[in-house]
Amino acid sequence: MKETIKCPICQYRITDCQCRFSGSAHPDNSKRREVVLDHLYLLSNEQIKHLQNLQSFWQTSYSDESMNEIVKELKEEV
Repeated sequence: MKETIKCPICQYRITDCQCRFSGSAHPDNSKRREVVLDHLYLLSNEQIKHLQNLQSFWQTSYSDESMNEIVKELKEEV
């Protein structure tokens, strides 16, 4: 039987991941999210792919314009 792969942030099965949602009905996983993103080497390829999909969905932007420039540069390199 295949092992259930969990989202490393919310710890639900990837198919039931809650990371796209927020609000008072969902716990604050910001600290866990930060730690997970700092330690990608500990994750499976499936979990990393899941995080890539989440990051694409989140469309993070920054108040610091120099950070937005870095994002722009990264996008141009792809």
